[in-house]
Amino acid sequence: MLPQCRCLDEPYPVPKFSIVEQDVKELARQLREFLTEFEECFSRSEPPLCQYN
Repeated sequence: MLPQCRCLDEPYPVPKFSIVEQDVKELARQLREFLTEFEECFSRSEPPLCQYN
């Protein structure tokens, strides 16, 4: 299932990058904005787990 270039005998090197706390905070802010903008598109409904008589 992997591309031919990743099936050779050497493992695929995962690129490294640095991430700082501000990056995480910014991502969280953008995610909140996205969810606020599209909150009507995301609904969550779950069946009741237990039904008591």
